[in-house]
Amino acid sequence: MHNTKYSMKLRYLLTAFVATLAFAVGCVDQLPGDLASLQVSSSYISIPPAGGSQTITVKATEAWAFNSEPDWLTITPSSGGAGEIAVTFSAGESLDTRAAELSIKVGANEQFINVTQQVGSGELTPSTCAEIIAGPVGKTYQAEGVCTSIANTTYGNWYLQDDTGTIYIYGTVDKTGSYNWKSFGIEVGDRVLVEGPKVVYNNIIELVDVKVLKVTKSLIKVESDPVEVSKEGENFEVQLTCKGDGLSISIPDNAKSWLTVEAILLNGTNAIVKFNAAPNAGGARKTTLVFTTTSKGQVNTAETTVTQEGSILEMTISDFLAQPESETALYRLTGKVTNLAASAYGNFDLVDATGKVYVYGLTATQVAKNDKSFPSLGIQEGDVVTLIGTRAAYKGTPQVGGPAYHVSHTTHTDVASIADFLSKEVASKALESPYYKITGTITEILNETYGNFYLKDETGTVYVYGLTVSGVAKNDKSFASLGLKVGDVVTMMGQRGQYANAKVPEQKEQVANGYYISHTEGSEGGEEDGNVLTITVDGLPTAYPTGATEVTLSGQKFEIVNVANYGSGIQFSSTKDRDGGSIANLVGTKRIMSIKVTCASGKGWYPTNLVLYAGAAARPGDTVIAATSDETSSTYDLSGGEYKFFTLKNTSGYAVYLEKIEITYAE
Repeated sequence: MHNTKYSMKLRYLLTAFVATLAFAVGCVDQLPGDLASLQVSSSYISIPPAGGSQTITVKATEAWAFNSEPDWLTITPSSGGAGEIAVTFSAGESLDTRAAELSIKVGANEQFINVTQQVGSGELTPSTCAEIIAGPVGKTYQAEGVCTSIANTTYGNWYLQDDTGTIYIYGTVDKTGSYNWKSFGIEVGDRVLVEGPKVVYNNIIELVDVKVLKVTKSLIKVESDPVEVSKEGENFEVQLTCKGDGLSISIPDNAKSWLTVEAILLNGTNAIVKFNAAPNAGGARKTTLVFTTTSKGQVNTAETTVTQEGSILEMTISDFLAQPESETALYRLTGKVTNLAASAYGNFDLVDATGKVYVYGLTATQVAKNDKSFPSLGIQEGDVVTLIGTRAAYKGTPQVGGPAYHVSHTTHTDVASIADFLSKEVASKALESPYYKITGTITEILNETYGNFYLKDETGTVYVYGLTVSGVAKNDKSFASLGLKVGDVVTMMGQRGQYANAKVPEQKEQVANGYYISHTEGSEGGEEDGNVLTITVDGLPTAYPTGATEVTLSGQKFEIVNVANYGSGIQFSSTKDRDGGSIANLVGTKRIMSIKVTCASGKGWYPTNLVLYAGAAARPGDTVIAATSDETSSTYDLSGGEYKFFTLKNTSGYAVYLEKIEITYAE
């Protein structure tokens, strides 16, 4: 914003005045208005735009002092006594013209001095929106364009658009600096010339508290409300006031297949345009109609929107990602909940066999704005959710918007063992609760296409009749994409199933409609460079637990301190207000060869924030292992010792976010 207020007269006459100033200030002994008790060698001070200083002489017969000084100007000294003294005025560089009228108090009288820092010619000319966007913050601009939308009529917040872009006007003031929106008479479609300083707030380019220099009323205005059309198709009308010569209508290319102009009726300044909307067999759609008229070189446009109902389209995540962005088209998606954020808004990743998409908020019912009803649904990490939402995007990255609203979901409980699972009641229908979370080792794979195998733990063995990436009503043959093999330790969700007529007795009791959560590579069929255990957010709490807490991650027992999943990865607390986050393995049956940590997507990576300790006993804290790091990860080489345990700790004052931790064991 402007950091100086100055008179309108000074503002517009400044150029001519400064041009003659150099010839006036050094050739007089006493300027008009000098007091007998105080004289100044110049009552006008000019400071260069790049900053600098100017010195004058003050001669007084008694004590004197400046009443005040603006924050951009330094006066040295600002007071004195009888006698003659040099007074210096200094200012830094400025992007905008600044001026101040200063008063010196001497006895019962005052002397005035005008200080200016002139930038440019002193008269602004309109800049394009593109020039303003590219220009420096803090500079004052004039902008001329069309008012396309009015956001607030108390302070006068609105959007100004020209051929090069759009600027947000944040506040419109009158000559007194007051917010008096009604006095300007600005409506959507009017052409307005404004002046004000540029700021950037939350990445939005704004002109703040602008002064209105000129308003050219639009020749055209839409009088009817935005149009809503049924999916069966229908005729509709748009009513306008048109004061120009003629009327033209523009329909966007992507709407020409379903919208046509039927007639244009003109009666004086009243106009009616008749349209036909074709039936809609797809998702909801929306377009903007543009109406144009001209008169004596003035060209004005007005807009209205047409929204047509559509069907809710059910599709996979990969097909959803291929759809264009739309605020109206609705899609039904089903997938597994991962990376669930600890908030009331319901933000998480939705995963199926074809891909993953971020859900930016889920509500219990369809609402216009997120009402924080997500917690009432009781959805947990790993549950299968069916939802309806729009195809949105954030900075080019696709996401589910709307906000999305809930259709259905499965619930699950953890079981202590396979024996515990087998004691549960047999389920009756796929994708209906209850589901159970179960962990075991694959001992034999009978079908690589559908994912049929035997799962075993210390309490028994159960037959898994199909495993998929996410919960589905019908097996989608996604098992092969998981890369599972005999010996792997798998954590999965499944229903208690039973096939009474099984030819193989061991296949009678089953895990039915199972879907994948995580796995640890086992001893059989491992890669040549060793067995790798991958830790992700699965199994982590959604908030920092109190004290040291034991958790099961990828089938293994770990102890965490101030580590949680808040929705941005494996989050290690900083040391600012609590102990730095740490994670340590509690079971050490194999020698560790290396540990690799990978930074979470979108987060900054500072390798020195983490320290890895290794040892032969649980919770080591003495031997530090050096890391080899790149832009997104660090790898710790433990092959030089007989290390079976580790502690990974954040020792910095900043939180650390990891996508995964990969532990490679010796064969």
